[in-house]
Amino acid sequence: MNKKLNILKKSVIISLCFTLFSFPSFAGQWINNYGNWYYLGDDGSMTINKWVGNYYLGSDGVMLTNSWTPDGYYVGADGAWNGQPAVTANTGSYQVNTSLEGTYQYSYTQIAGEAPSFENGVGAVTVIRNQDGSYTASNSYGAAILTLGSDGSYTAWTDFEYWSLDETGLCIEFGDGADFFVKM
Repeated sequence: MNKKLNILKKSVIISLCFTLFSFPSFAGQWINNYGNWYYLGDDGSMTINKWVGNYYLGSDGVMLTNSWTPDGYYVGADGAWNGQPAVTANTGSYQVNTSLEGTYQYSYTQIAGEAPSFENGVGAVTVIRNQDGSYTASNSYGAAILTLGSDGSYTAWTDFEYWSLDETGLCIEFGDGADFFVKM
């Protein structure tokens, strides 16, 4: 009888363990396996070829470190993206994505409460990329060094203006108005 009771206790404990550990986890989690970091998605499957936050997981599911991601970003020793723009090619040395470089032609001015003005005579703005990843935008009135913001656009404040550059164009805000420019 005592032997049957011990077997029953063990069976109940084993059943409870299987039941408790068989529930799926509904939140993704990082796993370290022999020094390699992996990310298990919400469904428990290993994430591959994908960004998770500022970290990229390769085709084998291992978080990349000290390397370039397939989409051209660099991740450091801790696996985190270094915050710099993507590169476009490897020609012995990496060349940074310069898609924002170029000449921006005046499009229109918008003053608060007024209709857009399409005046002529507003000069073009030249945008060049700097070695540190920032951009210098200049026109006949002045220049600004624009740095990458958290929203992906490049911005700068000068004494009287706020400059903002992204794929849609360049905006220079002043007082209650703004000049808009498009890439030529």
